[in-house]
Amino acid sequence: MWRGVQPLQRVATPCRLGARRRQLSSGGGGGLPPYLLALDLDETLVRPKIHGVPEHRARTLKSVDFEVSLPVGEGVPCQISLRPGLAAFFDWMRKRRAEGTLEGPWLFAQGAPVYVKPVLKRLDPSGDIFGDRLLTKEHCTVPKTPGYVLKNLTSLVKGDNSGAGVGRVILVDNNAVSAILHPTNTLMVRDWRGDRPQDNELERVSSVLDELTAAMREGAEGVVPGDYASLMSSRTPGYSVFCQEMRGLHSLLDSDLSAGEPLKQRLRHAWGIACRSKEELLGLGPGEH
Repeated sequence: MWRGVQPLQRVATPCRLGARRRQLSSGGGGGLPPYLLALDLDETLVRPKIHGVPEHRARTLKSVDFEVSLPVGEGVPCQISLRPGLAAFFDWMRKRRAEGTLEGPWLFAQGAPVYVKPVLKRLDPSGDIFGDRLLTKEHCTVPKTPGYVLKNLTSLVKGDNSGAGVGRVILVDNNAVSAILHPTNTLMVRDWRGDRPQDNELERVSSVLDELTAAMREGAEGVVPGDYASLMSSRTPGYSVFCQEMRGLHSLLDSDLSAGEPLKQRLRHAWGIACRSKEELLGLGPGEH
């Protein structure tokens, strides 16, 4: 197992984050700070099909849970397939937050606000789950090699006084490229492509996080109290190799192209590394994502 709405009109700033953090003097685990949960959107929580997007033309969704109109031109239809178990996962987060073992969650998406906000309004219409805790493509880091954006988690813990710093953050994501800057913090999940009704990844995520909380309460040897990321990576088979590969991928994407090196070739090579690393970490077979 170790393996809507006014709040959306504003994005939480580091100053407000710091004030919020100071209010969380301790979590529910005997004075331990809670872990701070960040969630990816596409292929982690939902699978979209956006009308007019070339990459989506051949995309099929076995089930469509809702449709939104994106505010582009006269409106662009966007169909959404929810990952199985999402409602139960939301309930689980509410419970853990009330207990003081979870802070957040944040939605950290790679999409543009024009897409993310309308979808989020349907996912969380009252703002009960995410509130104003939203980061989108404009908050991502762009490496020297264009074509990918990376997720920097340090802004989530500005003003943190727990001593664990960014180690408190756990990012749940299906895309290994998102893990490049913080591989030890990333809990990888399989892609949700709208075609596996038996998918149980969100149940697995909640189990892993509950096990992390229990292990941290028991006192993990050699781990700073509240450093959930280090605890997770140390207890997950294959994570040291995954982290090493992600650091190498970071070096590749943050370097200049060699003379005559085609950009498409580098992007293809980088994507191959990311996919292979994820497959090895999760023990996926041929054709699995």
